[in-house]
Amino acid sequence: MWKRTGALLLVLVFAFVACAIEPSDGIDPTPPLPEADIAAPEAPPEPGEPAPDADLPADSPLARTDADTLFDAATIPVFEVELPADDWAWLQENAMLEEYVEAVLTYEGEDMGTVGLRFRGSGGSLTVCFDEQGNFDTDICAKLGMKLKFDFLDEEKRFFGMKRLNFNSMIRDPSKMAENIAYGLFREMGVPTSRTGWAVLKVNGVSQGLFALIEEIDGRFTDDRWPGDGDGNLYKEVWPQSLSEAYYAGGFDLNDETATHEQFVAFAGALQSATPADLLAVLGEWTDLDHLYNYMAVNDAVLNWDGITSWGGGDGNFGPHNFFWYQHEAGDKFTLIPWDLDNTMQPRQPWLLQHYVPHWTLPPADCDSVYPAFTFDSQVAAPGCYPFFQALASDHARYAEAVQRLLDGPFDITTMRNQIDDYADLIRLEVGRDSSLSGVDAWQTAVNQLKSDLELFAQKLQAHRDRIAVTPVALYPGRVNDFEDQSNLSLLLGVFPGDYGNATVSLSLNEETALSGTKDILMEFPGSGSWGQPNRIRIVMAGGFQNLNGFSGIRLRLQAGQSRTVRVNLETDPYAWDGQYGWDVQASSTPMTATLLFDNAEVQSAEASWSPASVSIEDALASIWALGISPGIGSGFLQIDDIEFLP
Repeated sequence: MWKRTGALLLVLVFAFVACAIEPSDGIDPTPPLPEADIAAPEAPPEPGEPAPDADLPADSPLARTDADTLFDAATIPVFEVELPADDWAWLQENAMLEEYVEAVLTYEGEDMGTVGLRFRGSGGSLTVCFDEQGNFDTDICAKLGMKLKFDFLDEEKRFFGMKRLNFNSMIRDPSKMAENIAYGLFREMGVPTSRTGWAVLKVNGVSQGLFALIEEIDGRFTDDRWPGDGDGNLYKEVWPQSLSEAYYAGGFDLNDETATHEQFVAFAGALQSATPADLLAVLGEWTDLDHLYNYMAVNDAVLNWDGITSWGGGDGNFGPHNFFWYQHEAGDKFTLIPWDLDNTMQPRQPWLLQHYVPHWTLPPADCDSVYPAFTFDSQVAAPGCYPFFQALASDHARYAEAVQRLLDGPFDITTMRNQIDDYADLIRLEVGRDSSLSGVDAWQTAVNQLKSDLELFAQKLQAHRDRIAVTPVALYPGRVNDFEDQSNLSLLLGVFPGDYGNATVSLSLNEETALSGTKDILMEFPGSGSWGQPNRIRIVMAGGFQNLNGFSGIRLRLQAGQSRTVRVNLETDPYAWDGQYGWDVQASSTPMTATLLFDNAEVQSAEASWSPASVSIEDALASIWALGISPGIGSGFLQIDDIEFLP
């Protein structure tokens, strides 16, 4: 199966740019077969064949209609599929086509008959895993998500009442539980969305590893959530902002060629024509406002950077991602449904600049402004510039009440930590068996970090509740960055630890023994990782990539708990540590000022993906996104202050 041979590189991108989802953990390491050598599987027969097992036991998953048993299982269920080797090879070679092939499913040892199997994801979540020649990139992806289609041959066939089931690879989530937590919080706050769990998927006897098990949002979902009102229209990723029926037809998610979309057009038109004073009342005519405020509270709590508040695009054509709208049968009410919550509960990622985009409750003075995010060369717009969010923001007290209900209830820190412990007990064994992962120790470190981060999530949510704008720490060329006006929350949102294995870095603003003024950054590290990785942090540049060719160097103040070599890097690649220009600085328990000239910068590693022979210092300086600081291996502390870019 596809296996990663190098360090895990997480490539995250918005839906409008390439997005890295792990490919399957068990895909043969043999070179891809030429397409000519692999014939496409024969097309399935026309739907309507009689089910071969008409007399099913009442407790068979094919006879049961309630999927709670599946998603609430006390152990991790195992799905096994068998298919001809040529078909499996064809599927791997043509993963980006997202076409089903015929396979035989066994669930928990019971024969479930023929199903469809394919890899899943949009173009952006698949293409990044393949190079320009179509070869799978093992340095980017460890495993791909997959999908089972139970009505592949028999349109009446169901599995626990479902037609399809999603297996998400969780590549971006080192804890392997963020999706389950995020979906669960939405459900507990009364927002209809998918049921979730975990599962192991095997193909031809080879385990593909542990997956997040996600319920499909389709007609079965709407029938279940709205009994007697489940035959309305379902739309994916269209927003009430267009007056064109063709726009909504493009997002229509049901096979009904006679459906019309004039009600969605009317919904959009009503928002566009409403006065600021009437906006909320108009939105309430088309939606359930309590539901929306609960939705926004959870969306903010889990830091959903790839959801409805992430307005990506360009050339004035911006829009949100990863949601459905359900139009109820009467036609004049719409319910918003969250989807694809894999990019949640991860506050410290080098591509994560959404902290710099104004919160949806705080629109910027200039709505023509755009903000760098994700891959840094992409842009997002401020959601607060759009009528939907302006309407909700007009009654901030109602949003604050929803936030408080969440903090007092499902997002209570003790409750959340207990839930994480329970989830960890459930999946620990399968984490250890999944060869695409880095082992139980690294995973447990991520779980511990997630539990620790809950306080950060709560603090940021409280700031939104109280309408406090939090500006993350960032480095501004042309000034002395002394951190005097920053808070611990700002620090944690703008500085990314680069720890691995068992290495952990604790960051805080030191107000007791600051190197100058009243505050500096205190970096504490109890030890090194399980493989001896160095401790390190990255402090991002304000506004994304900066061209520093107009500067001559960097000056900063340092003090360590003991004599040690501190590596200071000019970060040009958010997905790498080695291969950056920088300097080795000798720090000690005595405060010192280091002056580091760009002309003296050297590449850190001879094994880097690029070297001075291929990238000049001038080219590197043209795209600096962060300053990396590493005090190396071993326990101790490091104080950092007064970072300045020299003219």
